[in-house]
Amino acid sequence: MSASRTEFFSTLRFMLRLTQDQLLTDTFPPAAPHNIGARILRHGLSVSAFAMLEKYAEGCFGELMSGIGISSIKYPLFSAKLKRFLTIDAVNGLSNRVHFMDQADQQPYVDVQIKLLSSYNSDPAIYTALGFSPRGSNVSHGDIKEAFAACGVDAPWDKLSAIATAIGSSRVSLSTDYRNLAKTRHSSAHDPTGNVASADLATHIETAIIIGIAIDVLSTAVAHAFSKARNSPTLENAVGGIAHSFRFIDEQPSGIWAERMNGRIVKRYPSEETAATGALGRSRAGRVIARDVRQVPVAMLG
Repeated sequence: MSASRTEFFSTLRFMLRLTQDQLLTDTFPPAAPHNIGARILRHGLSVSAFAMLEKYAEGCFGELMSGIGISSIKYPLFSAKLKRFLTIDAVNGLSNRVHFMDQADQQPYVDVQIKLLSSYNSDPAIYTALGFSPRGSNVSHGDIKEAFAACGVDAPWDKLSAIATAIGSSRVSLSTDYRNLAKTRHSSAHDPTGNVASADLATHIETAIIIGIAIDVLSTAVAHAFSKARNSPTLENAVGGIAHSFRFIDEQPSGIWAERMNGRIVKRYPSEETAATGALGRSRAGRVIARDVRQVPVAMLG
């Protein structure tokens, strides 16, 4: 996950910087030919940002399934929801994914996935994330809710919103934000005459970053709870009582970076790279979040 995590956040941060590029910014008068190209480019970024978030969420749930796979609690003791996610939803998900693939790629993909899918009740068990978003071509807010709920997480979007608040976001409802992202993505993909203003696009990309962080944080915590649990009661207590620890590296107006813990600056660094190395090198660092000068989250480092 670390490589894909780096790619996800670095790419979205690059997209965020692009929203201020002249090529993507409208000029006066509104009917200027330049604005047609700028609008098309903003549509492309809108679609790409949402697609990256979908793919990242799928990877997070893949890691979560790996955590469940090493749990002492075995498949027969799982909840009905989790059993369905790992079997019925997984079969439907596999069929759905194959439907959108080129014919030449279908058989090799199925050959691999069928073997993995059939190992759900073996010893050791192998669990896949094929049950994540088993219908349609896009990941809905309901798909994310159902995947977390299958793993015993109550009110998943409320918990994701709480994580967003804890890392410094002012977003009120990530569920609503995700729906707006999906709506904008759909409009950008299917209505070329529509428009996504530069400021709105920047907000959408920032929101995608925050949602990505929240999904990663929650899925990792749930995977840890499964891997450490010895029986169903301890698992339920662990999942229900998940707590998160964050350390921040914040960009300062002067250009330096400040490492912050519990609201207090503990060290200053000349660059983001040195700040990341210092924060990640601490024992029990928790999840390390990079934030811009507004203290808006822009990446998760670990």
